[in-house]
This record gives sequence, structure tokens and C-alpha cells, in this order.
Amino acid sequence: MPAQVVHVLNVLSQAGYEAFLVGGCVRDTLLGRSVHDYDVATNAHPEAVQGLFTHVIPTGIGHGTVTVTDGHFPVEVTTYRIEADYSDGRHPDKVAYAERLSDDLLRRDFTINAVAMDAAGKLVDPLNGQRDLHRRLIRAVGDPSERFSEDGLRIIRALRFAAQLGFTIETSTHRAMTFEVLRLQAVSMERVGQELLKIAAGNWFVVLPDLALGPYLHSTKQPLDRLQRAFAKVHRIVSSCPELGWERWRKIFGSDTDALRAFPPAQWPGTPLFRPNLAAIALWMAHMTSQSTITALFRSLAWQKSFVSTAVETARLLRARPWTWSEFRWREALVESDLSALYTACALADWLKPTDRHTSCRIRLFDVFQETPLRSVRELAVSGHQLAAFGLVGPQIGIAIRKLVHAIISEKVENSEDDLRRFLFHA
Repeated sequence: MPAQVVHVLNVLSQAGYEAFLVGGCVRDTLLGRSVHDYDVATNAHPEAVQGLFTHVIPTGIGHGTVTVTDGHFPVEVTTYRIEADYSDGRHPDKVAYAERLSDDLLRRDFTINAVAMDAAGKLVDPLNGQRDLHRRLIRAVGDPSERFSEDGLRIIRALRFAAQLGFTIETSTHRAMTFEVLRLQAVSMERVGQELLKIAAGNWFVVLPDLALGPYLHSTKQPLDRLQRAFAKVHRIVSSCPELGWERWRKIFGSDTDALRAFPPAQWPGTPLFRPNLAAIALWMAHMTSQSTITALFRSLAWQKSFVSTAVETARLLRARPWTWSEFRWREALVESDLSALYTACALADWLKPTDRHTSCRIRLFDVFQETPLRSVRELAVSGHQLAAFGLVGPQIGIAIRKLVHAIISEKVENSEDDLRRFLFHA
């Protein structure tokens, strides 16, 4: 537990208040996972918390939340509360402060997120969240239909937690998700998009049947029918090939894999090669029909344009079947493609097709990367400005660059300014 978090808990306790860590930080601590955000629940009201600390930001004071930033480490502190009436299907109409921790825990979404811990590590677990952690279950707190009727986002969050943790959704909770599925129409597409990104970064195979066959993607504010059809295609592929699953995926895209040791990041400067959510989304995209469909879909989910662009390129490269490429095509792809997209497409190809060292697309890419005379247009010994100085204008410059690139990777000319100029004007 970081010293700043201990400090917040101790200051509240010494002032006579209760103070507990709650939610994801407790869950992930019990699972041995990395913890990035710490949330504190207390019976101290926001005004009292503000009086105890020097640096406090009223981030959500209307709902009893302030952020303590002493030591430049943000810790959210929220007063115990109960909530009533969710007329918009997303947010409580009324929030009231509670005196007991148990009342606060009862308003939470899932039992695994309703465990509290004090500064000494003692747990408060009235809803048996630890038991569900051991059983690897996602279970709603109390009546699952009521929990989902309060906030439709919890339906997608259940799928996300299942993927992140590799857990199973408990039967009555899963049944209620289907029964209350129209609650998703109250959820913004941006929030749906955020949850899908997190699903893509985890064991999405766990929830693939739900995404492919369930009513969830069809029931969002803007129905994601085309994405659901892509999931259905991927589901058929995975179902027909037992070796195509999470274990194989984790071996290729995990952070501690043979691939990582075979391709040291230091030899791929500036390139974020290991992004599992990019790989998953590109795989889904590769099973969608048209570029316009993809663009419209991911614009609605408010994903970053650069991320979508890389994912689209990755999907295009995968559909081009890199395992069939000639030496020239490999070199051409290396020059023309975003390296992260090209590597990810190769990794996806290796996931789809059992490989050995001689047929691995990643090994082939690595060899080409080391041996090719040109890795990028930026490595050309002549620039666009120099070509203009040579007398070329407008489209002629782009045509000349493509001609030079092809000549270099075909080993018809050396990549030097004099050789390239002679090749262009005296060939």
C-alpha cells in the first residue's frame, strides 16, 4: 500500500472517523494484481475531509467525493452513501450519506467490488466477495435485476470484469443481464467503447459467446450489429479450432512470452509492439465487411483516431495473408506500413496458423527488418526537398520516391544520394 494511501487512512482514523479501502483496489490486491487507483470510503463528510488535508480537490462533492492530492498521489475519498431512484437508468436521482460501511457496500455493483480493507489489512466482507473471488465468479450484489435496472452500464461492466479477470458470470446475474438488456439504451456509446477496449485487453474469449450470440451489442443506443456479426465469425473460427484460444493468445500477446524475448523492444525503437487490445480489435475488424462500416462504427465509440487507424491497417495487413508473401513483398510492407500494425498482423497470423521457426511471420518480419536495405521512406538518402531541387514538381516527387523505394528494396541501386540521382535521371 503506497505511503500516501496509508497516510490518508491514518489521518481519518486519528481524527475519529472510519476509513477503508474499497472497490477495485481491494479486489486486485486480493488477486495479486497490480493496483493503480485507490478509493477510500469513510463516514467523514466531505467538509470534514477537506479540513483534514492541505490539498483537496472537490472532484465529485455533490456525490460525497473529494480527491486528496497530498504528496502528488491522488486518493479519492468518498463518504458512505446510499442511493435512490435511477430514473435515467444510469445515475441516482438522490444520494444520501450513510453512517455504516455495510450500507455503502450494499449499493455496489458486484460482490467482488464490495470488499473493504482497513490500513492494517483487515477485511470487511458482508457479501462474501472473497468467496466469489476464490470461485472466480462475477455475482451482482443483492437482486441482480435491480442492480442492472439502476445502471445499464453494469451489464457491459460484468462482461468486462469477466474478461479482465477470466471469471465466469454467475447464473442468476447472467440471466438478469439478458432480462434487463434494454437498459443499455441509456448508456452512452463512448462508455460502451471504453468497456470494449478493456474487454479487448483481457481474456475476451471468456465472453466471446456473449458478444457473438447474446443480445448485448444489438441493444446499445446505436446497435452494433456489424460488430456482433464479426464476433460471430470469430466465434465460429475459435469453436472449430480448439487450439485457438486464450492460452495460445496469451503466449503470443502476453507481456512475458517467448515472443518478447525473441524480439527485444530495444531492437524495435519507438514501437509499441505489445498491445493486446490492438490485436483483438484488429482481429475483429478483419472480419467486418467494409472500410466505411468500420469507420462509422468506431467513430460512434469515440476511440482515438490514431488507435483506430493502426487497427484498421493491422486488419488490412492480416487479410493480405502475410504468410504467403515473397521477399520483395515483405520488404515493401516494411517500408509502407506502420511497424506496430505490421508486427501485430504477423502475430495474429501466427496465432491463426500453427507455426514453427521457419514459418513464423514474426520471425520472418524480424529477419527482413535486420536484412533489408531500406526500412522506411525516412531512410531515403534524398528528401522531397532535394527532389524538388532536382527539378521535379508536384506528383512527380511522389512517383519518384516510390520508384526509388522499389529500386532499393529490389537491390537495383544503392541508397546514396549520387546513386539515386543517377538512377532517376540516367537510367
